[in-house]
Amino acid sequence: MRRIRGTGAVIRTQAPLIRSINDDPAIWAGMWRTQVQMGMIPYYMFVERDTGPQDYFAVRLARGYEVFRDAYRSVSGLCRTVRGPSMSATPGKVCVDGITEVAGEKVFVLHMIQARDPGLVGKPFFARFDPAATWLSDLEPAFAARFPFEAGHDELPGCGRGNCSSPPAEPVRPPGSSPRRPGDLKPNPVRSRSRRPQYAPAHETKRNRSDHLRGGQRPRRGHGA
Repeated sequence: MRRIRGTGAVIRTQAPLIRSINDDPAIWAGMWRTQVQMGMIPYYMFVERDTGPQDYFAVRLARGYEVFRDAYRSVSGLCRTVRGPSMSATPGKVCVDGITEVAGEKVFVLHMIQARDPGLVGKPFFARFDPAATWLSDLEPAFAARFPFEAGHDELPGCGRGNCSSPPAEPVRPPGSSPRRPGDLKPNPVRSRSRRPQYAPAHETKRNRSDHLRGGQRPRRGHGA
């Protein structure tokens, strides 16, 4: 570390919050203090991604917030450069700022540290409190029909902002066919984890959801991968 810092480089640190390994405020507080003593700058606490063996290692968002809060308030201001708990999802980096009650409803308070839409950075928003939630896709918006980063009706392709006065027309259906039912609609890609469509093959659904959370495409086996 001394040799790296001797070149003039600034070292910032980050780590994931992992159940049974470091889901303890004392571990994080001790790590941040050590990093500062070594000349490094604590930067991020990340929420375990919804990939691989996430079901075993994931820490619930409510618990993750408690770990961060208790560790944060036990260290000096030199360590409080750290941010979190943060989820690196497709819309951007979403930070859990707290748990509170608004208008009689218990909610998560969140904001975007980084976003694909720069106008959303730093703006607070709310999600209904879910004690079992471990990732952004588990959350539902509170006090709104959608999250700020979700495309609204006037932002759909071909509409443009403010240029759509009515919803897109329903496709022409053959006489005698049944109207579209709610179950025919595809789930929102951000909140699809608990609403996995039953008509899609399980392996396809799992692969598509993983691609979305990673924000990219996975190579297929047997085709040069």
